[in-house]
Amino acid sequence: MPVRLTILYHLIEDFATTTKKQEIEIDHCSTYEEVFEVFEDETEIALKGEEEITMLGGYRFGKLTPDFREKNVFEHLEQIRSEEVKKDEMIQINIETPVKIKTTEILEEGSEGYLLSLLGNSNYVKAAKAIQKADIIIFATGAGWSADSGLATYPGVADIEPYRKRDLDYFDICQPHWRRQEPETFFGFWGDCCNVYRSTPFHGGYAIALKWKERLRHQSRIVPSFETEHSNLESASSREHLSNFPFFSLTSNVDAHWWNPNKGALFDRNEVYEIHGHIETWQCASRVCGSDLWALDKDFVFDVDQSTMLASEPYPRCPECNKTARPSILMFGDGEWKEDEVEEDRWDDFKHCVENVSKNNSDTNIVIVEIGAGQRVPSIRYMGEGFLMQLNGKRSLIRINPDTNCLGSAMLKGTDVDYITLQNTGFDALKKLDTLVEHFDENEGTN
Repeated sequence: MPVRLTILYHLIEDFATTTKKQEIEIDHCSTYEEVFEVFEDETEIALKGEEEITMLGGYRFGKLTPDFREKNVFEHLEQIRSEEVKKDEMIQINIETPVKIKTTEILEEGSEGYLLSLLGNSNYVKAAKAIQKADIIIFATGAGWSADSGLATYPGVADIEPYRKRDLDYFDICQPHWRRQEPETFFGFWGDCCNVYRSTPFHGGYAIALKWKERLRHQSRIVPSFETEHSNLESASSREHLSNFPFFSLTSNVDAHWWNPNKGALFDRNEVYEIHGHIETWQCASRVCGSDLWALDKDFVFDVDQSTMLASEPYPRCPECNKTARPSILMFGDGEWKEDEVEEDRWDDFKHCVENVSKNNSDTNIVIVEIGAGQRVPSIRYMGEGFLMQLNGKRSLIRINPDTNCLGSAMLKGTDVDYITLQNTGFDALKKLDTLVEHFDENEGTN
């Protein structure tokens, strides 16, 4: 029987995944066993003579059923070796591990081959299905999320020549004592962070997050229940400072890109909790002043010499006592930080609403999309995992990280939380997941 064999190579290079496709026409094969033998022969020919060819791991062989667009059904070779091949059948083989190969076309986003490659990845399919069926979505993001905008992650922000010359790393420079001892160093570091955060556009992953939030308006079954729980919060202040919608952003990033209206942010302040503070809110460092937190002037620009990372005055000052101020951001060895209590209360009130909704609706689908949260500062990881373990309902944690060492979870081992890992950067993973969510939505709409 004539058969069209499609081989998809998923190449992982620099933490990004590229898919390449090779198609082989087979004229005379009667069983899948024979197709498999041709695959091995043809692949050897395709790879012959290439440099640094590696296949770390193996490959998975399966057949696409006619309803693959809906169910993406794959069967193991061992179960179908002796089955007859149907005429003009299309068979797909995925090589899902790092491969270096010079051949074939790169699959473009939106193409049929691109979608086909995503449908062949069980983790992406599972994650997309969880998002598609979600009643509550929580984004839990670490430094890797902001890295997609081009911002440095925790160690990298201080890994530059001026600090290397002084033998300073991130832990050394991110301490409050510099304000008193060397204000030019303190404001050089935080001033540059502020300038960069304000001038750097946020990446497209935020728009996808907004899109998923908006689809909850017609997809989520618990919106009225959540609104009821919100209206039952004890204080008017709590109701004012928390959105009455089942979407939330929990982040350890301090760039304020989730909500800053001066950057055209896509979300409101009342649906975000920045657990370490953020660059837009400043405080007096004096223990006796007692002034409230305040917003840094949106037009303030720090004068930082990039060759030395030292700042020149003017520095932000307390409006009450006129002493030099500091960002309301948790630093290392920090006994001065004044946390915005409204922020923490917002998260506690959101959790309270979710807990009551899931308690009263046992089939509630709760999804945490965790992106770029590493183990150097694991607060976001622990907060998300711990929260899910307290809840009723169908719970899913989608952990996205390019570092395989950050994909494990000792806390969730042995629990009934649906734990899904995707080795990728955040924005690229969201684009892939959104492609699948759209596909599943469209497919259900035609059935």
